[in-house]
Amino acid sequence: MFVFEYIDAWVLSYFTKFSHWFQRMTGRTNFFLAKVFIFAYVISILVGALNYWFQMLNHPTPRFGPVIKFAIVLFWMWYISRDKNLQDEHLQGKQTKNPNELFFFLRVPLLIANLIDLQLQAPIFFGGKNVSLIDLFCYLEPLYFILFMYFDSVTPLPPGKSKVREWIEAYQAGFKKLQPIKSPNR
Repeated sequence: MFVFEYIDAWVLSYFTKFSHWFQRMTGRTNFFLAKVFIFAYVISILVGALNYWFQMLNHPTPRFGPVIKFAIVLFWMWYISRDKNLQDEHLQGKQTKNPNELFFFLRVPLLIANLIDLQLQAPIFFGGKNVSLIDLFCYLEPLYFILFMYFDSVTPLPPGKSKVREWIEAYQAGFKKLQPIKSPNR
């Protein structure tokens, strides 16, 4: 288990650095990034399920694919609602450590399984046919899941003003100085 802890800590440190940089620049936390990737994951699952009835992709969807994918979507909808409560607690200052950071024993095996899944699906998705953007989007489904798991596990910085907001306020302050003085009514 020591190897899994080391791998997880190493990968999580890179996600933490990127998340903190992103939060300082934009004011958006790691929860925003996690939501972006879980949204992409859910959309790719729905496209895969719709592919069962309407052939949109270069490969067929398995018979039980729509049922399994619908169950996965329901689970992630529940998980996101739970995550919203964690984000609210952090923004109110009630919580300083992200409890999802402790689930390293789930992240590393899922990371490995999803990377293997990407390797196994490559011949199915790219097997001698023209690849559309929808195919590529659905092929990256396991990657969206990995990105979600790690961004969701980062402990965000305390709330503060972003660099972009500071730039905009400085820009607006400069315009206020340049505005002409209003002359009195004559």
